[in-house]
Amino acid sequence: MKNIIIGFSTRNLLGSKLIRWLDNSKFSHVYIKWHSDTYDRDIIYQASGTAINFMSTKIFSKESSIIKEISLTVEDIQFQKCMQFCIDNAGVPFGFLEILGMGYVKLLNKLGIKVLNPWRDGKKTYVCSELIGTILEEDFQIKLGLNLELDGPQELYNKLMELKSG
Repeated sequence: MKNIIIGFSTRNLLGSKLIRWLDNSKFSHVYIKWHSDTYDRDIIYQASGTAINFMSTKIFSKESSIIKEISLTVEDIQFQKCMQFCIDNAGVPFGFLEILGMGYVKLLNKLGIKVLNPWRDGKKTYVCSELIGTILEEDFQIKLGLNLELDGPQELYNKLMELKSG
């Protein structure tokens, strides 16, 4: 068994502030974190900047404010599948257009107008919530029932809390 953390954070940047406002949330980002016994380091995996990347907790903590962390225990085979996915997808581009489309949909929803994300791309790129949601569903077999090309960190957090409570 392996312990992993699903973390929720924010930064003091315009994009983070906009996501928090659109989602009525305290956080704007989601990541996965685990401890590597081999290297005696905590490792963060996320979609940020220009691509999916690994980051040390030391650097991450300088750039971001951690708001919430949810601990999950997974089977060793599930963790291995997760690591394979992480390695295979490191460097995949960040979904800039996709996140703009998510904001567009959420802004129009606030005005009572329903539209689809015009820039969804079927996992050719990833935004943070789509990446972590994919890992949770495909590697850890957690059924989220979310639209990962639209639902953001707040929806992912709400779903995890719902699943943990019962």
